[in-house]
Amino acid sequence: MRSLLVILIFLTLAEPAAACRRFSIWHYNFPQPPCPIDSPEAQAAPAPPAPDIPLPDLTEIIWGETGDVRLVAIGKLRLLGSDR
Repeated sequence: MRSLLVILIFLTLAEPAAACRRFSIWHYNFPQPPCPIDSPEAQAAPAPPAPDIPLPDLTEIIWGETGDVRLVAIGKLRLLGSDR
């Protein structure tokens, strides 16, 4: 029980920089990479506002009509193609 208490006290008093060392033995002539905890976190860019897209005016449509000449021709071609 006493050893557990000593370990807990040691962990609470340990410096966070010492815990950040990735390698216990470092033989290179430059320091270890910095701790990722110390670096600032990247923040996402704010989303651009949604563009204002106007909706088409549907009041001019008279339902039940066949449509313009182009639509009538497309409808006739579809009927001709479906007979096969």
